[in-house]
Amino acid sequence: MKKSSAVVKLVAVLAVCGATMAFGAKLGKVDVCHIPPGNPANAHTINVSENAVPAHLAHGDTLGACSGELCSDLGGFCGSGSTCPAGSILASGSFTDCSLCCLPQG
Repeated sequence: MKKSSAVVKLVAVLAVCGATMAFGAKLGKVDVCHIPPGNPANAHTINVSENAVPAHLAHGDTLGACSGELCSDLGGFCGSGSTCPAGSILASGSFTDCSLCCLPQG
């Protein structure tokens, strides 16, 4: 069973890599939903070398962008620490591109 699962993952990786190259996206790069071991709530999309994909899949990451709302789609930016800087407000919700989404005020 594990062997067929590995074959399916390899075929998916090759398909994604081929599509990436065909459409002129970042050559040799693949979006992966990185799920940090021990901290799955901090899942976020990373763009890695196609050579790194098997290692990411081996520890539970998945191919493609993470599902969920992106802070950047709202016109926000990722803040650091626990509060947003002056001139911005904290957005409510769960975001896949950062844990603290700050929206410009006004």
